Amino acid sequence: MDVRRDEEQSERIRSCSRCMVKEGNHGAVKEVEENECTPSVCENGSEREEKSPLEITLTKLKEKLVRSKKKEEEESARKISVRGKKGRGEEREIGISRVKFRKIEEKVDDFAHSNEGLGSVVEGKLRNEDDGDDGVCENGTEGSKHKIDKRIKIDSSVCHQCHRGDKGRVIRCSKCKTKRFCIPCITTWYPQMTEEQIALACPICRGNCNCKACLRMEGPFKNQVKDGYNISLEVKIDHTKNLLRSVLPFLKQFNQEQMTEKEIEAKIQGVLVSEVEIQNAIGRENERVFCNNCRNSIVDLHRSCPECMYDLCLTCCREVRAGQLQVCEEAVTEYVNRDVQSMHAKSSRGRSKKSTRGYNTLSNLEDSARKRAHAQSERIAGGKDAPAQVKRIAGGLSPELPLDQNKATSEWKAENNGAITCPPPIYEGCGGAILELKCILSDGWVSELLKKAEQTVSQWEQDNSSHAPEECSCSASDVDCGGIVRKCAFREGSNDNYLYCPDAGDIQNGDLKHFQWHWTLGEPIIVRNALETNPGLSWEPMVMWRAFREVGNRVLKVKAVNCSDWSEVDLNSHQFFKDYSRGRLEGAKWPGLLKLKDWPPIGKFEQRLPRHSAEFIKALPFKEYTHPRNGVLNLAAKWPLRTLKPDLGPKAYIAYGCAQELGSGDCVTKLHYHMSDVVNILTHTTEGTLHLGKGARPSGILEGSEDKSEGALWDIFRREDVLKLQEYLKGHYTEFRHDHCSPLSQVIHPVHDQTFYLNEEHKRKLKEVYGIEPWTFVQKLGEAVLIPAGCLHQVRNLKSCIKVALDFISPENVHECIRLTGELRSLPRNHQAKEDKLEVWKMIIYAVKKALNDLKTI
Repeated sequence: MDVRRDEEQSERIRSCSRCMVKEGNHGAVKEVEENECTPSVCENGSEREEKSPLEITLTKLKEKLVRSKKKEEEESARKISVRGKKGRGEEREIGISRVKFRKIEEKVDDFAHSNEGLGSVVEGKLRNEDDGDDGVCENGTEGSKHKIDKRIKIDSSVCHQCHRGDKGRVIRCSKCKTKRFCIPCITTWYPQMTEEQIALACPICRGNCNCKACLRMEGPFKNQVKDGYNISLEVKIDHTKNLLRSVLPFLKQFNQEQMTEKEIEAKIQGVLVSEVEIQNAIGRENERVFCNNCRNSIVDLHRSCPECMYDLCLTCCREVRAGQLQVCEEAVTEYVNRDVQSMHAKSSRGRSKKSTRGYNTLSNLEDSARKRAHAQSERIAGGKDAPAQVKRIAGGLSPELPLDQNKATSEWKAENNGAITCPPPIYEGCGGAILELKCILSDGWVSELLKKAEQTVSQWEQDNSSHAPEECSCSASDVDCGGIVRKCAFREGSNDNYLYCPDAGDIQNGDLKHFQWHWTLGEPIIVRNALETNPGLSWEPMVMWRAFREVGNRVLKVKAVNCSDWSEVDLNSHQFFKDYSRGRLEGAKWPGLLKLKDWPPIGKFEQRLPRHSAEFIKALPFKEYTHPRNGVLNLAAKWPLRTLKPDLGPKAYIAYGCAQELGSGDCVTKLHYHMSDVVNILTHTTEGTLHLGKGARPSGILEGSEDKSEGALWDIFRREDVLKLQEYLKGHYTEFRHDHCSPLSQVIHPVHDQTFYLNEEHKRKLKEVYGIEPWTFVQKLGEAVLIPAGCLHQVRNLKSCIKVALDFISPENVHECIRLTGELRSLPRNHQAKEDKLEVWKMIIYAVKKALNDLKTI
C-alpha cells in the first residue's frame, strides 16, 4: 500500500509540476496534502507562478545541466552536453559545437518568427519522442501527441542576415526578442531604416526581411496572392453578369464560323448537317495546336491531313476556297555590321552582311520543311537554290518567291464541293490526301455552351446600373490642385490630353466606374503610389539577385540586350546588377545601356521570387481587372486548372538608363503594342554614379531632358493614330538604325518588327506632318501604368529601372485582342512575333464556361 501510495503521490506531483517547492539546497520536493490545485493557487496556499510548458521543460533541463558532470572545463565553451530521457529511458548525449550554430538557427527560423520564439541562439536541443499511449503529455494536458522541442536560450550576437557573430555590434529586436541584425548588414541591406527602427521592430516583424532564406520562403506568403483581393458576393455576381454580356457576341461569332464549316462538310459527305459526324482529335485537348500555314492557335474545329498531320485552321480554309490564301512566305533581311561609335559618329566600319536575329534564310527553311513533311519523297528541283532575290518597294524590301513556290501557291485550290487537299511539301504538307474535319472539343460542345449562355442572359432584366457613367467626373482644373488627372499631350482641339491619374490610397469602390469610363475609350491609366500599401519589401537590384541566384557559389550568367546596338551580351548576373547601380561605360565613354527582358529566364517569377511576386500582386490597382487568379473581370483568370496556359507574367524588366537622350534614341523598349492589356509598375530606380566625362559629350545629345530625371519616359499613341504612324515609319525607315547599329534596309511590319524608336526630332516631325502626338509622361517610382491592348508605346529609361509587368484581358478590349491576333497571320513564318501566344478565342470560351458555373454555384 505504501509503495502504491508513493507511486500515486509521485504521479500527482509530476502532473502538477507548477506547485513544486524547493527545500534547502538539494531541491527536494515538499510533500503536499491530497487536495487538487486551483487554477491560480497551489496546494500550499501560495499563488501559482504561471509558466508555459516550454518554460517548465527548459527549467528542468537547466537543473539537469547544473547537476551534470563538470569535467573538461576548457572545452565547455565549444560544446554543451545535455543528458535527457528518450523513449523508454534510454539516455543520449547531444553535443553541438559553435560551428553548427548557424545550421541550427536556420532550421528553427520559422519557429523563431512567432511570438513564442525560443531565444537568441539554440545551442542544445533535446526532443521528447515519448508520446504516450493515452495522448497525455508530461504536464498532464490531453491531445498533445506532437513532439515537443526542448531548447536552451543562450545569449548570442549572431546576425540573422549574414549568420555571423564577428562583425561587431548588433541591434536586438524588442518586439520578437529573438532576432538580431549587425550594423554592417543594416547599412548595406536596410539603408532606409535607422537603428532605432530596427530595435523597435526588426525587418522580420515588419514583413520585409530580405535575407536569402526569407526571400525564398513561401510560408505565410503563399496565400497572400488570393488574400490581397476580396469583393462582396453581390458585386461578384454583378461583374460576372457584365462579363458574360460582353463576351457573348464573340462566342456567337466563333460558333457561327464552326457551323458554316459543318455545312460545307455536310455538302462534301452528301448528308444533312445533323448527320455529320466529326472525328475527335484524340489526345490534343491539353496541348496547344497551331495552324501550319498561318501559325494561329486552333481551339476546336480544323482540318487535318491523315497522312502527315498537317493542320489548317478554318480561316485559312475559307481563304483557300476563295483563292485568297495568305501564304506567309519566309523573309530574308540583311544588315551592315557597325559598332556603337559609328552609330553616333555616322561612319561605317567593319561592313559585313549577315542575317538578322529572329529571321532565317528562305532556302534553309524550305529545306527543313521538306525534310520534316516529305522526307520519303524526292527533293523538289532547286532545293539548294540561293536565298530568294529581293526587290525594293515603298515599305522596304519584299522577298520574291521562287518559281516553284509561286506555282505551288496557284495550284493549291479547293475542290468544287469545298474539299481541300493537303498542300505541297514546300508548305510542310504531303500534297496528296484530303484534309479531314476534326474537333478538339466534343462535337457540339460550343453550341451547347452558347445555348446555355443565351438562356442565362435572357433571364436577366435590362439593368445598366453597373455600367460606366455617361460623363467623366474629372476635369482639367484638377491638375492645378493636384487632382486625379495629368496633362500628357498638347493636341489642339482635343479633349483627351489629360490622363486619369488617381492615387492608390484614394481608390474606392466607386472609382471602378470612373476607371471603366476612361478604359472603354482606350485611354491609358496612371495610378500613383501603388507600392505604399505594401510592407516595403526591398526591390534593390542586389536583393533580387540574391533571391534569384542558385544555391552555393554557382555563377549564373544572363543574356542581356545592349540597347545601343541591339546585340546580345553574355555576362555574369552579379556584374549586371552591380553596373545597374553604378553605371556602365562603353567605347569612348558612351553610356552602356543593357537590359534584361522577361526576367527571370528560368522558371516563373512567382516561383523564383515568391515574396516579390506576392507584393507585386498585392500592389496591383483595380484588381477586378488585373488580379491574375481572382480578377472577376479578367478573362486571363478564367483558365481551368491543369490546362496549358499562356505565360502572361508577371515578368521583370531590368534595364540601365540615361537622363540625356542620345541622337539615335537610346530606348529600352522600341515602338510596339501588346496583344493584351498590360499593367506595369516601376518598383525601383537609381541613377548611376558613372557619367559622361568632360569633353566626351557628343553633339548628338539633345538638350532639355535634364529635368526628366526620375523613372521612365513613356510615349503612348492613340489607337486612331496607328495607321498614320505606320505610314510615317514606312516613309522614313532609312533614318532609323537597329541591329548592330545598321540602318534599316526593309520593313516587314512597322509595329511587330520592333525596330523603331521615335526620338524628340521624329516626334516633332510626326506632329508637323500628320498632326499625331502621343501621350508623353514620366513614370515615377511606385506608379502603375495600365495600357489598353492595341495602344502603340515606347519607353526610354531616364535612370536605371526595375519594372514588373503583368498581362490581363479586359472585356472592353476583347475585340482589339482579336484584331491584333489576325494581324499575326500575315507575318512571315520566321517572324519573331508570328506565334499566337495569347489564344484569345480559347480564353473567350473558358470565360463563358467559368461565368456560367460561378452564377450557378453562387
